[in-house]
Amino acid sequence: AAALGARPPRRVPVWMARLVAGAGAIDYVTRMRGAANARARNELGFEPRYPTVREGFPADLQTGAAHGH
Repeated sequence: AAALGARPPRRVPVWMARLVAGAGAIDYVTRMRGAANARARNELGFEPRYPTVREGFPADLQTGAAHGH
């Protein structure tokens, strides 16, 4: 949100979200594991352009804006 100049997203308590979306949906989005790129690094020599998404997202936004995207 900060990279876009927008307000931070609102947060909803888990108990309230369960009432609306159901326990299964909330468990899915709150317990989902993140992705890792260790295998791509080790087997393919992959190296991300930016070390973190917090650095890469704003940089890609600027690059896209500079190219008219």
